[in-house]
This record gives sequence, C-alpha cells and structure tokens, in this order.
Amino acid sequence: MTGKVVLAAVISTVITVSLLIKFTLWSSKKGKDFSFLKQILFFGLIVVLIAGLAQIKNPGLIPVAVNTWVSIVTFLGYIVCDTQKLLKHGGRGDEEDDELVGTSLDLHVDISSIFFRALKIIQIFFN
Repeated sequence: MTGKVVLAAVISTVITVSLLIKFTLWSSKKGKDFSFLKQILFFGLIVVLIAGLAQIKNPGLIPVAVNTWVSIVTFLGYIVCDTQKLLKHGGRGDEEDDELVGTSLDLHVDISSIFFRALKIIQIFFN
C-alpha cells in the first residue's frame, strides 16, 4: 500500500463526511428528521454481515467490491443519523451526557469505517 492510496482515502473520506455533515446541519435547520433511516440502516448492516460471510466461500473481486460499497453507503447513512442525534441533544447538561458520549463514539466508528472501506476500494481499483 502506497502513501498515495492512503492520501486518496483520507481526502475522499474528509470531503464526503464534511459534505454529509453540512447537509445534515442544513436539513435539521429546515426541520427534516432522519430517524426513519435507523431501521433501513440496520437492515443494511445485516446485508453487509451476510455478504461478508459469503465472501469467505467466494473471495473474488466483485463480492468484495459490492460489500465494500454497501458498507460505505450504510455508514454514510449512520453519519446522518448520528449527527442529527448530536444536534437534538443540544448540549443539555443532564444525565443524557452519557448518550452524547456514546453517539460521539458511534460517529467516530462510522467515519473510521468509511475511511477503511474507502482505502479498500481505492486499493482494489487504483493500485
């Protein structure tokens, strides 16, 4: 893995996540609610898990690429949900602070997952 591949993954992740967070901020100001996505995204995680298990028997390039793209789309959706959850919290100083920390960690995991999957896609197709 070269430094160019890692740099491309970092840049693509930063740009994508930044735009998505800006979109979520803008949509929240307009009163949009993305909580309906939670069930769809959970289903996406199940699909990613099943596709990952299927890759054990068929580790070809196409199943890996499809699973990686489905993972990226799923975690991008989770970024929208987690960002909106942080916005709804609003910095209230009560016992929901634990939820705020948990949601921040969820957002970190989402961004990390997107980075590693972007790294995989860039390494597969451009290396």
